[in-house]
Amino acid sequence: MILAHYQTLYDSSVAFGMRKALQSSRDKDGMHCRINSLEKHNRDLESEIEQLDAHYEAIVKRDAESDICEK
Repeated sequence: MILAHYQTLYDSSVAFGMRKALQSSRDKDGMHCRINSLEKHNRDLESEIEQLDAHYEAIVKRDAESDICEK
C-alpha cells in the first residue's frame, strides 16, 4: 500500500517535471523570437536616428549658408 503511494507520488513528480521542461522550452523559443524582433526594431530606430541626424546637419548647413548670404 505505501509502495503504491510512493509510486504515485513519483509518477506525479515526473509528470510535473516533464510539463515544466516543455513549458521552459516553449518559453525559451518565445524569448528568442522576441529578442530577434526587438533587435530588428533597434536597428530600425538606429537607422532612423542616422537619417534624422543627416537631415538636421543639412538644415544647419543651409541655415549657416543663409546667414552668410544675408551678411
